Amino acid sequence: MDTTDMTPTATRTPAHDSSPGRASHPTRATSPGDRPSPRLPAWTRVLLATALFLPVALIGVLLYLIPGFLDLMSGDGVTVVLAYAMTAGVILAGYLLVSWALTRFVDRRPARALGWRLDGRALLALVAGYAITQAVSLLGTGTALVTGLVEPMTGLPDLPELTAGAIMTALAITLLRSFVLQGIGEEVLFRGYVLQSLSRRPILAVAITAAAFTLPHLASSGGQQNLLERVLFLAVPFGFSFSAGFLAIAMRSVWAAVGIHGGFHLATAVTTLLLPPTDGPVLWVLLGAMHVVVGVVIAVAVPDSRWSEVREHGPYAARSAATAPRSAVAPEVASPRW
Repeated sequence: MDTTDMTPTATRTPAHDSSPGRASHPTRATSPGDRPSPRLPAWTRVLLATALFLPVALIGVLLYLIPGFLDLMSGDGVTVVLAYAMTAGVILAGYLLVSWALTRFVDRRPARALGWRLDGRALLALVAGYAITQAVSLLGTGTALVTGLVEPMTGLPDLPELTAGAIMTALAITLLRSFVLQGIGEEVLFRGYVLQSLSRRPILAVAITAAAFTLPHLASSGGQQNLLERVLFLAVPFGFSFSAGFLAIAMRSVWAAVGIHGGFHLATAVTTLLLPPTDGPVLWVLLGAMHVVVGVVIAVAVPDSRWSEVREHGPYAARSAATAPRSAVAPEVASPRW
C-alpha cells in the first residue's frame, strides 16, 4: 500500500490530497487512514461488480468459435484437460482484469488492495479455507444422512471401470473447475474488489458482498426442480460467501476465500466419494447455515483492533501498514466493526 495511504487523517496536509489518483478537493477528503474516495457511490460499485459477474463467466465461449475447439472439448485424456484449462484460463483472466480495473480506476487503489499476493500466508489461507469447507461438507452431509433428513440417491448408473488415466483426467478437471474456472476469479472480484471497496463498514461489507455474489446464482443449474428450490439453493453460495469473507479478513488474504469457495466444489466431490451420494433442498439449507455459523464464529474471534485496521487500510493491507502509529482520529473512526 502506498505510504500516503497510511498517513493518519489528522496529520495530513492539503498538499498530499492533490497527488495523482487522489481526491483534490476538501469535500472529497477521505476518512479512516485517508484512503482515496472511490469515484462511484457504494451501491453503484456493488451493482457494477454483480452485473459483470455472469458476462465474464461466459467469455470462455469465445474459444468455441475457433474451428475444431469443440472437438477438443469432447475428447478425452490430455486433450480435454488442455481444452478445459484454456477455457478456464480465459475466464480467470477476465475476472482478474475486471477486478484490477475496478480497483485501479474506480476505487483508485493499487492492485495489491485485492489481497491476491502469492506468498506463505496465501498458501496457509488457501489450505485453511479448504479444510473448513471440507469439514462442513463431511459433517453436514454425514449428519443429514444419519438423522434421516436426506436419503441417499438411488437409481444411479454404475460407474465404468476407471483407469489411472481416467482418474487423473477427472481429478484435473475437478481442480480446474473448482479453482481456475470459479474459485480464484470470482473471489478476487467479490471478496477481493467488492469487500475492500466497502470495508469502511467491514461486517456489513461481508454481508453485502455475500448477497451480491448470491443473487446471480438464481440462474445456476444445481438440480433445482421449481422456483422454491431455486431460492433454497441460494443458501449454499450465500453461506460459503459469508464464511469466506470473514476468513479472508481474519487471515489478511483473499486466498482464504478462494480456499472456501473453490474448496467447496472440491469438497463436494470428495464427500461424494466418502459418503453415499445425496443432494436436495434440505442439504443445501443445512450446509449454507453451517457456513454462516462458521462465519459468525470467525467474526467473533477477530479482535476489535483488527476491525479498526480493516476500516482504515482495507482488509488486505500489509501488517506493517495496518499497525503503523496513528494520531487521534474522529470518534466515528474508532467504531470497530459496523
